[in-house]
Amino acid sequence: MNSDRITRADLERIAATVSDSLPLGQVISAQGRNGYIGLDHYDDAAMLDTLFVGTRRECYTYLQGMRRAQLLAPRRAGDL
Repeated sequence: MNSDRITRADLERIAATVSDSLPLGQVISAQGRNGYIGLDHYDDAAMLDTLFVGTRRECYTYLQGMRRAQLLAPRRAGDL
């Protein structure tokens, strides 16, 4: 990102890209938590888990790590 300011829209955008590679019906959602952001993992029925809680920047960095892990996973599986 060119700007130092991470917005809620930035978090929603990267959460959507991470959610795209989850099984059907599962999503990652950014929710406000007493001045912080919580990254929650949902399926069609309910919230499954809180993955991380932190500042917008910390959450963005966490989601970037999730996205990179998803991108590398098929390569690692193919190397076996």
